Amino acid sequence: MAIPLKRWLIAALVAGAAPASAAEPEIMARPSAEDYAAAQERAESFLELARFGDAEVTISSILTGLPNRAINEGIENAIETLEKLLADHGPIRTCELVERSHFGTMMIRMTYICQQTTALMEWNIETRRLPSGWNVRNVNFKTATLKDY
Repeated sequence: MAIPLKRWLIAALVAGAAPASAAEPEIMARPSAEDYAAAQERAESFLELARFGDAEVTISSILTGLPNRAINEGIENAIETLEKLLADHGPIRTCELVERSHFGTMMIRMTYICQQTTALMEWNIETRRLPSGWNVRNVNFKTATLKDY
């Protein structure tokens, strides 16, 4: 007995269609525990330099290994921004790691809440694994508020 074409197509489509919830999510590669530790050590070294209040030394620490043209673009602005933050809110007194995320195995972002003299600041520090090791490559900060969490 032949199955009518319409019924056969419907049966084939239904049998071949998997529900959306049955699809397995793509799993992103994760950094190793050693990578997390090395990236965190680098981020905390940066924060320790910022704690002493010398913006030029602090910013220079994240430029190690970059080509000269990248160092020259924006360095003065970064130094001025950090100097203003430290002048407005005082030195970093203490920090705690509150969040950590990754993008593949070569990029790790850490969020710290740091107590300064007049404010709690959220510092987001991105690290990248280069052939020379883990380096801080992007830092931004803002006043920490609970509404952000």
